[in-house]
Amino acid sequence: MSEQPLNVVIVGGSLTGLFQGIALKRLGHNVRILERASPENLREQGAGIGMRPETLEFFGKYDQFPDQPYFIPGEGNIQFFDKGANVSKAWKMQVGMSSWDMLYYRLRTNFDGLRSGYVDMGNGQIKSGDGTAIYEYGCNVTSVKYEDGRVEVEYLIPGKNGSQQPGHRLLNYVWYCNYPADSAELKSIMTDIDGHRHRITMPPGKMRSEVYEAQKQYAEEILPEPFAEVVRKTTQPFAQCITEVEATGAVGFDVGFCPF
Repeated sequence: MSEQPLNVVIVGGSLTGLFQGIALKRLGHNVRILERASPENLREQGAGIGMRPETLEFFGKYDQFPDQPYFIPGEGNIQFFDKGANVSKAWKMQVGMSSWDMLYYRLRTNFDGLRSGYVDMGNGQIKSGDGTAIYEYGCNVTSVKYEDGRVEVEYLIPGKNGSQQPGHRLLNYVWYCNYPADSAELKSIMTDIDGHRHRITMPPGKMRSEVYEAQKQYAEEILPEPFAEVVRKTTQPFAQCITEVEATGAVGFDVGFCPF
């Protein structure tokens, strides 16, 4: 049990969100998962899921129902067939297979005790020391904002010719600032010294001096002095827009057909 439980919000309640939620809950934290889809849209998803070692390790550590099977063990090899239905190639690899449904409901049972036909919960006891768990449907999260809207991260990277010796390493930093796509602030930052508006990247040496002077002034106001000093002494700043893209359909890139 964590001495100081955190209140954690996870956006997205599919398998990845549930994996994270279970691990955090078992550490004693209070977890709320926000899922956009409705319960009806999360049923009968027949995609096959390969049970790789990392997945098996997770279930071995966190699953409360180890005696109930949740995948079909592999036969010891993967076979490839030619047009004449002859085995053209075989890999010696034992990979068990499960389904999205099976894993989703198994994880939900472990996370928030959801009852389904996939898991026999018995008396449904939750492990001692767990934090709380809440799973909410129909949550369309459009943005996440930090208290002041900005975060700076600093870290060391190898220097010239890959040197990792003290005095030769470089200090890299990233300052995240959130602006709406159509805001005047973003437009100003992404307009260079020649008046050209950049869509994604403002190259080094192209940022207008008044823009970076304003950023340095803001650093003096809110950042600890060592961080503000790094911002002041940066002579070639650049800006990179980080955007979110939502796919409206499945996309394939020269891959084999997988009839799940």
